[in-house]
Amino acid sequence: MICSECWASVPAGAQKCPRCGAKVTGAPPSLRGLMKAYPWLVVLLTLSLMVTLWAATRRAPLPEPIPDAVEPAAAEIPAPTPEPEPQAPPMPVPEPIPEPVAEPAPPAAPIRAADSGAPSIGPQRADGTWEARPGAPQLDRP
Repeated sequence: MICSECWASVPAGAQKCPRCGAKVTGAPPSLRGLMKAYPWLVVLLTLSLMVTLWAATRRAPLPEPIPDAVEPAAAEIPAPTPEPEPQAPPMPVPEPIPEPVAEPAPPAAPIRAADSGAPSIGPQRADGTWEARPGAPQLDRP
């Protein structure tokens, strides 16, 4: 059994509570008796309730407003300075006189394909074969 005043355990068959001396009636325990028996419990429950309410109603701080953009003042334009007198363009550097070039030797006689032993071929036809140039040896076709 439990004492209705102090919530202490009461041995079976006892007429009074061994802790507080209250008469055992078998009534359900009361909250007022609990608070009298354990006063520190009141402080603990109050702090718990306050922390819970603080956490539930807490809001993040408002961000600081962004200040308006401030344009820098226009820089003052300095007074125009007098332009320096134009200078004469520099004298051109004389270029060296080119030496006369010897005339090239006359080209040698061109080597003909028939003379070299290689067949001379002309442009390619649409079917992929090559045309023989004039003067090239003709191959016998079957």
